[in-house]
Amino acid sequence: MSEKTYTVEEQAENRRKWVEALRSGGYQQCREAMARGVGYCCLGVAATVVLGVEPKAVSDPVDDEINDDLYAKVDKSLGLTAEKRCCLACLNDDARLTFPEIADHVESHPELFEGASK
Repeated sequence: MSEKTYTVEEQAENRRKWVEALRSGGYQQCREAMARGVGYCCLGVAATVVLGVEPKAVSDPVDDEINDDLYAKVDKSLGLTAEKRCCLACLNDDARLTFPEIADHVESHPELFEGASK
């Protein structure tokens, strides 16, 4: 089965859904892993909303490599490079931005995404 490819328009729509979900208040936030307990990082929300895939929750961030394939799929669905994904993860984990703050950042920085209009 081949890997799904996304048009620029599909990626833009996926980002719109993701930003809406980040602002919805419907997701608890966690740090340092795609999912921990009942919480998600901003990229875990994207996996759930855009791909319809529940990330595997881990108790130790070291174990988050179990979600590596899912991170790559999130990248493709949103138009992210691995480097830009890491920037977003740092906003979630290190800068400790809330989901609405991350949503604001995503909207104000289209250069994070390949093919997005500036």
